Amino acid sequence: MTGSDATPWPLAVFDWGTSNLRAYAVDPGGAILGRISGRGVKQTDHEAFPRVYQHAMDRLQARFGCRQALLVGMVGSNLGWQEVAMNPAPQTRASVQAGLVALPGTAAHIVPGVSAPSLGGFPEMMRGEEVQVFGGLALSGQADALLCLPGTHSKWVSCRSGAIQRISTAMTGELFDLLCHASVLKGHVTSELGGTGLAGFDEGVTVAQSGLGAVLLAFSTRPRALLSGRADAVDGRGYLSGVLIGSEIQAMQQATGIRALLIVGEPELAGLYARAAGALGVTAQVIDGAAAIAAGAAEIHHARLAADPPINS
Repeated sequence: MTGSDATPWPLAVFDWGTSNLRAYAVDPGGAILGRISGRGVKQTDHEAFPRVYQHAMDRLQARFGCRQALLVGMVGSNLGWQEVAMNPAPQTRASVQAGLVALPGTAAHIVPGVSAPSLGGFPEMMRGEEVQVFGGLALSGQADALLCLPGTHSKWVSCRSGAIQRISTAMTGELFDLLCHASVLKGHVTSELGGTGLAGFDEGVTVAQSGLGAVLLAFSTRPRALLSGRADAVDGRGYLSGVLIGSEIQAMQQATGIRALLIVGEPELAGLYARAAGALGVTAQVIDGAAAIAAGAAEIHHARLAADPPINS
């Protein structure tokens, strides 16, 4: 079955990242009808991609009637099923759909990533977040915005007239994990989830307002615990998180002068970013990451159907 002769909706959207596969059934309005999960690119042998895809597609077809698919994320990298070249900025949903790469013998297309200059002018890139960007713009009703997509590697994306213009990446999530597990700070913070540590988080954001940056501020987690009697590891975790996230947002604030921000991501982490942004005087609107990727994929699929309408539609 090819993409042109398959019923276009509901659409199967595979958010196929390094660690996880999240596949959604999406209606024409971009709403999620249901979802399934599986192993990410790193846990999938190259020869197993067609089998894993077909198994997930069969489940989505049986439950929701999906017959066409968009594959998003690291599945299009050199670690994935088929490497797809990056599209250089500026990129709109229409130009991204024009660069879709069909997978022979399937009703699936891989969404290419986007390369763009960073705020500093050096090369940057992303795979998968571009779909969330288009979804975030659609759900917020904005065309000009600065978006933050927090995660292991947070992406900051500048958009104008609905087009991706610049990308900057912050390794905040990865640094946090490394500091929790492999640094002198590991005895003062817990890497386990549970407890909020919000008081510590707020204090960390306040400390970040000094403008010294995460490299000079992260160590303060240790003397804070040893000299101030704040030995609770959950509180320490919150403090370190506040220092890192606060420093990240303040650096972007200084570079761009932002006063308003779209934050697209997993609700708990996005909520922390919004909390820190508010403390720094930045108004933040939070959009669920799964909802954004579904809405963005629907936008791209609508553009594809307009360019290449299905025979039986």
